[in-house]
Amino acid sequence: MPDIKHYYDGLLLAAIHYNENADRPQATTAAGEPRFMILFPKWKKGDYSTKILKSHPLYAKSTNSLALLFQDVV
Repeated sequence: MPDIKHYYDGLLLAAIHYNENADRPQATTAAGEPRFMILFPKWKKGDYSTKILKSHPLYAKSTNSLALLFQDVV
């Protein structure tokens, strides 16, 4: 049976990833204009909606947050 500590570690890493990427800025074009996405949901029957495109998420974990995580867990 897996140790509960491994689940807790994964939960903490997921929370750190979410918090680092929660307030990402809006993506821009090479000219500096903000980017949007046009959606055509079926429930709007041909009408459209727009959505702001965010910049790419950061997958590199910050060393400070990982150090705090392992200091707290270990």
